[in-house]
Amino acid sequence: MLESEHLSKTLRLLIGLACFGVAVVTLQPFVSLFNSVLLALIIVISVAPVPHWLKGKGLPSWLAFLLTLFAIIAVVVLLLLFLAFSLGQLAEAVPEYVVQLDVAKDSLASRIANLGIDPAPFQTFLNLTDPERLIDLVAGFLAGLIATISDVVLVVLIIAFLLVESFSLPARLNKLAQFGAERWQRAATFAEDTRRYVVITTYVGAVTGFGNAILLLVLGVDFAILWGVVAFLLSYVPIVGFWLALIPPLILALLEFGLPSALLVLLGFALIN
Repeated sequence: MLESEHLSKTLRLLIGLACFGVAVVTLQPFVSLFNSVLLALIIVISVAPVPHWLKGKGLPSWLAFLLTLFAIIAVVVLLLLFLAFSLGQLAEAVPEYVVQLDVAKDSLASRIANLGIDPAPFQTFLNLTDPERLIDLVAGFLAGLIATISDVVLVVLIIAFLLVESFSLPARLNKLAQFGAERWQRAATFAEDTRRYVVITTYVGAVTGFGNAILLLVLGVDFAILWGVVAFLLSYVPIVGFWLALIPPLILALLEFGLPSALLVLLGFALIN
């Protein structure tokens, strides 16, 4: 009996993985649209309490909706302009950083050789962990985000539709749950938990990004505000997001001011996070 149940669970897992694989392959041509929908969904879940709060202050639903939508549009446009401007400046500065990285790697290899140690293994490690690639990775992330946000009309239309639905969805789920349908109760709980998770992540990410930017400004690291915004955006990526947000300013601090400043960046980011 236990063996049969075990096989049944395994079979369900395999079927689920197969369906997931088919879904990924099927959705691949529509990845741009999917990204826009996902971005709009995260934004709407994050700001869903705002129109309800405005309604509680006595504003009509249509005015609460418009104020929230206009605020979202303003933030999205400002974020897009800031990222595009910062990415352009970063692209201009990358060749200079690459030269500094090459000089630093050659200097390190020379010091290792002077100690009588074969620098080849260290050179291989440095090539595998090439900071230039990591900077390019972050730049690619920003470029992809800009490409997603750039279709402002589509994103705003999706946000407007979802925002309208957010007015009535909780009430409908609660009404359905009152009929005793357990799945509707779970759906209502899931929607509330998802909203709470995204809102908390947004708040924590904003505070973290602000703290990181202040730290980098104090240390004089280039593009401090940009790395603060990147830290905020990557706060939605568990575990890996922290390291992706840390590596570029850590490298710049090392190149600009040396090891002590880089260690301060590492320690500061760790404490803030």
